[in-house]
Amino acid sequence: MIDALLKKWVKSQIEPADKKIIADFIDDPVFTESNPNIKPSQNAFPRQFKAFCLLHKIALLIAKFKFTPQQLQWLFELDPKKHWLDLNTLPLQSTATAQTLFQGWEHLVDLSRLREALPLGEALLTDVFKTAHIDDSQMDALLEKLNKGAQWEIGSLKRLNGNSGFNFSAKDYQNETALLRLSAAYTLLQKLGASAEQCLAIAKPALILDDASTPRI
Repeated sequence: MIDALLKKWVKSQIEPADKKIIADFIDDPVFTESNPNIKPSQNAFPRQFKAFCLLHKIALLIAKFKFTPQQLQWLFELDPKKHWLDLNTLPLQSTATAQTLFQGWEHLVDLSRLREALPLGEALLTDVFKTAHIDDSQMDALLEKLNKGAQWEIGSLKRLNGNSGFNFSAKDYQNETALLRLSAAYTLLQKLGASAEQCLAIAKPALILDDASTPRI
């Protein structure tokens, strides 16, 4: 994990975008050729200080959410739209507004809760996220994975994902949002002892008299 963070995922705070944060330590002669008797400080080594602060913040988040290397790959490699909190842009000082940062934090909270709620959460989410990022990904393939991994009945899955349900596309499964809605829906179905078809029948925005004759749940 540490090797991937330093050499692959976390970007340099100074160098061009293709450089990784390890460069802030090993490619700076001011630091590498400095007198070892000089006490490290922000004034003496500002570049390394910023890099260390960012890594420290990332380490705190990893510990808080108990992220594994596989889960960090989701955040760094499977999030082109920056839906989750972008760990490369964590502020190193106070900011005027933190709305976007807080929204990203909330998505991380949702992601970690979903991971814990699903059986074999890490393996299932990895499979679903990667499949959803394939350009020609098919919904049927995703639903089969959810049926087997989450033990969600395939008929209900198809109804909930269809036009009369959430109307999800394959790309909606690139993050946790669609999965959270499905998870909440299945929790409700279990509490009601009802099928997806029954719930969708009474969930339409405008009910008519004939709906009153629909068998009660």
